[in-house]
Amino acid sequence: MRTPVEIICWILLCVFYSWQGKYLSIYGVSPDWLFVTVVASAAFSSRVRGSTWAFVIGLYADILGGGAVGANALIYTLSAWIVQIVAQRFDFFDRLTQVVVLFLFSWPVYLAGWLLAALFSHDAWFSVKQFCAVPFLNAIAAPFVFFVMLEIKRFFRFYEKN
Repeated sequence: MRTPVEIICWILLCVFYSWQGKYLSIYGVSPDWLFVTVVASAAFSSRVRGSTWAFVIGLYADILGGGAVGANALIYTLSAWIVQIVAQRFDFFDRLTQVVVLFLFSWPVYLAGWLLAALFSHDAWFSVKQFCAVPFLNAIAAPFVFFVMLEIKRFFRFYEKN
């Protein structure tokens, strides 16, 4: 019963991500909801489940972006592994930890995505506006996404041990 519910939740996230890019962006910039959700999922899931969902959502982001296929999947999977290592040391139930981790992880993830696009694709462009604004928006969105992820886990009784 657990996997179908997770698949439905992830599909709803993908639909929301596609919709918000068109209707909820501010001057063409919006939080990277997929990345924030992958970090929240990795913080509260087992290593295998968090990394698997990070890879699948990364492939979805690659399909939407139209760049180098596999770049976001690689970046999201590595981010999930790093978050799971950090989660052993820090308490992700604290809102300040959520905000700081998302704020600090957003810049390397954006730079890695740009670097992979520059190496393997012909349409690599660096947006200073997104580079400066998205980490702040991700940090603002982090407590909301972590709260929703925890409430979904509590409602469906999804508890795991790392």
